[in-house]
Amino acid sequence: MKKYLIIICAAFLLQIPLECQAQKIRGLYINSSDKILGDSYQESLLLEYIAQSNFNSITFYSFHRLDFSQAEVRENLRNFIRLGKAKYGLTRIGAASESLNGFINNIHLFNLDPLTLPDDRIDHYNLEFEFWSSRATADYYCTKYLNPNGYSCNPDGAFSYVCQLLKDLRKQISDFPDIEIEVYIGWIDEDHAASLVPLVDRILYAVYRNMEADGSIELYDFGQQRKRLTSLGQGGKISIMPIFSSYDGSTDPSLHKWLKRGHCLWEAWEHYADSFRKDILLKNKKQLNLDGYQWFKYSSMPYLPKDFPTPDFKNSTARILSGETRQNSLTQTKGFAISVQRKELHINIPGGMKGPFHIQAINSLGREILTKTITFPGDYCIPLYPISDSIQFLLISISHQEGRFCKKFSILDN
Repeated sequence: MKKYLIIICAAFLLQIPLECQAQKIRGLYINSSDKILGDSYQESLLLEYIAQSNFNSITFYSFHRLDFSQAEVRENLRNFIRLGKAKYGLTRIGAASESLNGFINNIHLFNLDPLTLPDDRIDHYNLEFEFWSSRATADYYCTKYLNPNGYSCNPDGAFSYVCQLLKDLRKQISDFPDIEIEVYIGWIDEDHAASLVPLVDRILYAVYRNMEADGSIELYDFGQQRKRLTSLGQGGKISIMPIFSSYDGSTDPSLHKWLKRGHCLWEAWEHYADSFRKDILLKNKKQLNLDGYQWFKYSSMPYLPKDFPTPDFKNSTARILSGETRQNSLTQTKGFAISVQRKELHINIPGGMKGPFHIQAINSLGREILTKTITFPGDYCIPLYPISDSIQFLLISISHQEGRFCKKFSILDN
């Protein structure tokens, strides 16, 4: 096997910063929270995974199975939040529910506890109520929520119920104006989007997709993705986040097999953000703030990144990140020649190109390990430190006034 396997991963983009560094939120849904909180071993496994995967935000499920009226339950959550923020890189802690009571009687009860300091609070409330589903609104939601409250058991009735729930939730938490309200959606039409957008701070939307037959991914341009974004943009300015799925235990598509082949979490984000950035056909794009990404869900994530295998690129013509065709050599492309040797980055910038040249290196955990600005063309050797034994990939990017160039390196024995 060759020492270096290289894939061209991005095309020129005029004077645009790297989206993979610009995102604010790197989120993960945490299921079975009732079995994790209070169990020091399970908590340590979760926190280690969060740190290894470079997540800075989590959203808990299963809080309805915990009794937040018990002081011990609240104390366990406080201790977890404090530890996660102090040592494991967490900056956001949220919780999901499908009901107003789930938020007020559990999650908000925790926030109201005098022992819960401002930095300990659950800072985003995530509503999951599938109002667009004809089956769910005619069955489960109908029996439990819609019919008892006088709403029609169909998507329109369910949407009216959700809008009222969001209004009531905002009133109930008015004592904490910094708490953000998020909502998860699968699909949405223009009329519903116009009403929903003003009621929430952020909308998370399913981008569930299997990898392609050749091992590549296409997370942006399929199905009704652009139509959904257009509808959201018509509702006004709104923060949005795609949800990528690693869960292979349902009929919904997922990237589980793609992750098990050794791909990194940030690759899915880079692919999606790059496609969004280059989309010149999307209407109302200026209304949409792409805030980051969310993965579903903790128990189905295949490996810690340090345990990922190395993908066999040479047997695939996959469009790994941006849809570009695989290239096999280190010869000059778009004017630059880049290689990685003995944990050093070697760059040749031909004369005649105009600087400054902004260089970034991102490791397989999605962390930036190098940022440097070079003013003039020439040959440069830049140390890459640190590159631990667990790091298998580097994304090297050069941005300058004529565009952006990016290569992904697989480091084997380097």
